[in-house]
Amino acid sequence: MAIFYLDKLSRYYRTIRTQNNPVKFVIARLLMRAKISKFFVIKQNHYRLRFYPTKISRALWVDPKFWEKNWSLRNDFFWNYLKKDDVVIDTGSHIGQVTIESAIKVENNGKIYSIEPDPTLFKYLQGNAKLNKLDNIIFYNFALGEKNSTMKFISDPIDPACRISNEPKSGIDIIVKKLDDLKIEEVNIDLLKLYGVGFEKYMLLGSIKTLKKTKCVHFRTYAEDISESYNYNYSDVFKILIENNFKIFQIQKNCKIIAIKELDKLKFDKKNISDFVAIKDLRDFISRTGFKIEE
Repeated sequence: MAIFYLDKLSRYYRTIRTQNNPVKFVIARLLMRAKISKFFVIKQNHYRLRFYPTKISRALWVDPKFWEKNWSLRNDFFWNYLKKDDVVIDTGSHIGQVTIESAIKVENNGKIYSIEPDPTLFKYLQGNAKLNKLDNIIFYNFALGEKNSTMKFISDPIDPACRISNEPKSGIDIIVKKLDDLKIEEVNIDLLKLYGVGFEKYMLLGSIKTLKKTKCVHFRTYAEDISESYNYNYSDVFKILIENNFKIFQIQKNCKIIAIKELDKLKFDKKNISDFVAIKDLRDFISRTGFKIEE
């Protein structure tokens, strides 16, 4: 027993030593353990977040520029792309960074459809929207898939990588719906943010009608073993988007994009996790973002 606690203490000490701000990191852990972190507010460039007990909230409380430093490609994209009165579908909203930033950017006449399956994260998402006094968001607490059903969901609100479970006895029961079955009456969807931790293929298969009226899809890739755990190769996501008249580009640094021309050359591993955009009207995209195409 003593060896167990010594090993645990040693690992915790090593974790602290790797932090840029070890003192604030320790305080953050204590606030979470005491269940009082939610009374603290994190200021971001365009919005605020409550310090809910999640890893991303903790990272942002310790370093408010964490998102900007570590997710700069994504951070630049959403604010640059979105315009007043736009309509956005945010899948896998988590605690709401993209939902809230989008709601602020599109202003009161714009609309955000925010979908988060995890019940605890869903409460945090709504809490952060309330903190920013936003009323142009429609919230949905279920997962998206190829068909309407019920599935097992591995729920760990502290870890952002919550996912559908392949084990019938593992996780909690959640409702799964097709995106096409939601009452989204707008003629055009300006942006669909696709985030399903490897479940994207099935999310898209339930979204074919929605894709027909969508201008742009933002998504990211994962290591191949994640998609393979759901019995497909991640290149299938690219193929579905291409079949629905999208051209796919990889987001680069310094507000640049590069066209994906050969799917068989893409590598899906931990070293090549990246952000992509699927675009129907390239001229409109460039006009919105000011991004440049890298040859």
